Amino acid sequence: MEPNGVPARDERPARPWLPGRRAERDPAPATCPDESCTAGPADATAEVLDLCAAAERAVLGGDPSLAPDLLLAAALRGWRARTGAAARGRVAALAASPAGQEPGIRRIATLALAQPVRQAAWVMGELGRFRTEQMSDAEDLRLLGTAAHAVGEPVLAADFLDRAESLLRAQDRLGPLPCVLATQARALLDLGDRHRAARAAEEIRRLAAAPGHEACTLEAVTTGAQAAALRGDTEAALLLVDRAAGHSAEAGARVRLVRGIAACADGRYEAAYDLLRGLFPEEDGPDPGAPGPYGAGLDPPEGDGRGSDSPAPDGGSPCRDSFGAIGFLAEAALHLRRRGDAAAVAGSLARRTAGSPASLLRVQLRYAAAVLADDVEAETLFRRALADNLARWPWPRARAECAYGRWLRLQRRTAEARPLLRSARLAFERIGARPWAERAAEELRAAGEPPRPSG
Repeated sequence: MEPNGVPARDERPARPWLPGRRAERDPAPATCPDESCTAGPADATAEVLDLCAAAERAVLGGDPSLAPDLLLAAALRGWRARTGAAARGRVAALAASPAGQEPGIRRIATLALAQPVRQAAWVMGELGRFRTEQMSDAEDLRLLGTAAHAVGEPVLAADFLDRAESLLRAQDRLGPLPCVLATQARALLDLGDRHRAARAAEEIRRLAAAPGHEACTLEAVTTGAQAAALRGDTEAALLLVDRAAGHSAEAGARVRLVRGIAACADGRYEAAYDLLRGLFPEEDGPDPGAPGPYGAGLDPPEGDGRGSDSPAPDGGSPCRDSFGAIGFLAEAALHLRRRGDAAAVAGSLARRTAGSPASLLRVQLRYAAAVLADDVEAETLFRRALADNLARWPWPRARAECAYGRWLRLQRRTAEARPLLRSARLAFERIGARPWAERAAEELRAAGEPPRPSG
């Protein structure tokens, strides 16, 4: 190693194995990109920055083809470990494409994972260049699906990952399948396909029994727990998340979310609120800046970033974790006298993510705004929430219909409430979200609908 940190002529950084790389694989490669990273979150920032430094050395040392893999590995590590803004900003700055050069798929995924809010608009524009039905590379599809999930586009993520799954099964390539299914299941839960998500989690547990699939197995456990919580099997959900929490401290945000959902399912709204409130940082943080092609705020941080590991208000995954939580927080607040606090949280999230056009964020914030509004504004906001194209979002649509129907009933507009509540009840039943189906049925009875005949 030369004194300035550049590799000597005969020294090159080790090439990490990634699912998208076809050459130089170990005889029995692991399927998850960062399966070798077993250190806890306290060490993750150093690992991310070390990978960034290795990418710089690769470029300076004459092996620039290695840099995209190293940066993708760094972004994945930062995403899973919820590292702070400085380290993730470093990854994004180094991933910036030279002017005029079309970004590759790895670079798109890297920026989506490193700064899922700040880079959302640019990433979504790049994803729009690809036609899923015309693609035949399952690994490229997996990376594009991962990018779509990271920025909050579950419909697009599901489309990319469904295609990747079909190709892998047709080619009898089961090795990479667990990581495809893990991200696919997360997207399906966001949309409301609980049955498929639960089946995917079960298949991951079967396929990922071999060593080297620990990260995918952890995803399967938390996904299965969330599916169980939505089903109303909260005892099973809590057992699963306890297992996940004991396995890895990095599962903390997902564990807290599932516990909050389970508390909502049980009607323990005070506990749900306290659990979910912990997913939202107290500080507003800086404006996320204009999204764009490696746009504002991507200058490398002062120093090497090792001195700061604060939450990432500019789009790190601590902020991304809250996309799926804000609706449940609003639901819990609806049953408590905490609407003011919840509305402040939703407002803070909206400010922190102002540069992101992500569909998941928009759908969840519109639902929360309607649920938390006063009677003067509520109807306008419910109509706005339901005006979105929610054809592929049965879970968010049913929740908005149920909440709007409840509001109409309380306004003594029961004839208008009943069609919304019937639609919500049917959707919840199809999803298998039993506690919410029962609540919609209770609202229907309160709105004057006679109980359905048994049998």
